[in-house]
Amino acid sequence: MEGKSINLVHTIPGLKQAAGGVSRSVPGLCLALSRAGAHPVLVSQRDRNSPHASPLLPDPGIVPTRLVEGYDWERLRFSFTPGLSKALAGICAETNPSLLHDHGLWLHMNHVAATVTRRLKIRRVVSPRGMLDDWSMQYRGWKKRIAWSAYQRDDLSSASAFSVTSAREAACVRQLGFRQPIAIVPNGIDLPDPPSHTPSQDGERRLLFMSRIHPKKGLLDLVRAWARINHTGWKLVIAGPDEGGYLSVVRSAVNEAGMQQSVDFIGAVDGVEKERTLRSASLFVLPTYSENFGIVVGEALSYGVPVITTNVTPWEELETHDCGWWVGIGVEALAAALGEACEMSDGQRQAMGMRGRALIESRYSWKSAAEAHIEYYSWLLTGSGKPSCLAD
Repeated sequence: MEGKSINLVHTIPGLKQAAGGVSRSVPGLCLALSRAGAHPVLVSQRDRNSPHASPLLPDPGIVPTRLVEGYDWERLRFSFTPGLSKALAGICAETNPSLLHDHGLWLHMNHVAATVTRRLKIRRVVSPRGMLDDWSMQYRGWKKRIAWSAYQRDDLSSASAFSVTSAREAACVRQLGFRQPIAIVPNGIDLPDPPSHTPSQDGERRLLFMSRIHPKKGLLDLVRAWARINHTGWKLVIAGPDEGGYLSVVRSAVNEAGMQQSVDFIGAVDGVEKERTLRSASLFVLPTYSENFGIVVGEALSYGVPVITTNVTPWEELETHDCGWWVGIGVEALAAALGEACEMSDGQRQAMGMRGRALIESRYSWKSAAEAHIEYYSWLLTGSGKPSCLAD
């Protein structure tokens, strides 16, 4: 079965910038699938609680997107889309999809996607998006235990297959006892124009953190590690949307360490501002406790910026390609990597960054991600042509 004969529905609970990398990677995948000859329709929620927030939509001339009116209460980690079941069933009747690919877990849209596909007997592929690893399962664990018993375990059991971005994430699926097929397909990364490495006008080097301001991202470890090293001539720039009011916790830690002059909080950035921020960085850091992929790592590398991240991410290639540091979780390991990176010459860091850009260019294209998914979808539908992306 060729890509041109596959009709698809992709569902994702939200496309707001605050949703993190998944709100970019899913539209990116849908665009790539369309360009590869498939026919995806993207379905998400339009949040009535944030009427002025612009969702991150793919090009409507390439990927039709249907937004269903609903409500998202971020602080409660709860969303509800009243008319979703009827709307999704109608979209499926209209598009006659070969299968539905659902992204994420726990939320109302994910449960409705499972319910509708069971009722209509449509195959469903689930991408957990990092939500089945140990840290994520334990964070607000009492809510997840209730949801797991009430619907989530059954919803995953009824899935036809899984698609994940790393072998680590595939292992999480298997550890929970699910035996359905699993594809391992890394996200694609858009490759920007080559970096210019123009030094900042004030001569100050910038260590950039760019992600959600969330306990999972290890920001308190970052603040404590930054306080331990000699960062003269450097500024730590923290970019990203506040989630659940956690920004105030991080600010307090910076103030307690007396580092107000060496740390800047610049809020969420996107578009031209995001590009400018990445191009101004000399080093990127993501000290996360849990990550199924970490698309910001790939984005930083694509701009020729070396990266420090933790070994719970699937970015071991930082070490094998000598373009960054892949370290254990915690202040000690992070401080050691930061100290080494900041003491390097500009030329050494730039050389590392260019090796990282070459890695992204050679291995993380959206074209290859789309082709792998089409091969996987076709195998699920026909049983022939075992895909190379299939996990054990």
